[in-house]
Amino acid sequence: MNIGKVKSSKNTFLLKQSPRKDYMIIAIIIILLLLTSISSLFVSRLLYPVEELRNSFVSTDIINLLIVLPLLISGYILVNRNCLIGLTFYIGSLFVIIYHYIAYASAFSITFQFILYISLIGFCILEIIRLIRSLDLYKIKEEIAIAIPVRLIAGVLIILGLLFLLRAGNTIIKAFMEVKRFPST
Repeated sequence: MNIGKVKSSKNTFLLKQSPRKDYMIIAIIIILLLLTSISSLFVSRLLYPVEELRNSFVSTDIINLLIVLPLLISGYILVNRNCLIGLTFYIGSLFVIIYHYIAYASAFSITFQFILYISLIGFCILEIIRLIRSLDLYKIKEEIAIAIPVRLIAGVLIILGLLFLLRAGNTIIKAFMEVKRFPST
């Protein structure tokens, strides 16, 4: 399976323009992500006055620092090296950041934190739009057709679907078994 570098002509690139030109947006995203996540870890009692918020958001901040940030940085580096999997990491981590910080922004009123969260969401959306506009879809389609076996993906999706149905069926059966019957009058 070849999901690494593109092996086509020497000027083949997955993006119509080099992402190196727009490194400022990703630098701002990284700085804002570090600022919000690290500050919330050090002053969590001040930022999250309610215990439920602390329990939820501190763990999300740790995930942002330990998983999302490395995926974002490595994805950006791999996109610069013309790697298809890097593009997936990069766009995926931007969507995860948007997802996390929409929850943060909706939990707070307009404060300094709220402004940071909205700024981070805005820069991530801006970067996703820039990436989508610069994608060379024909080259990406060629690479995916070469690199990913369709039958393998179909098999994995079928297995996951069956597992989901088994789990849902199990939950439904348990719910029916636990229903208390009232005596008939």
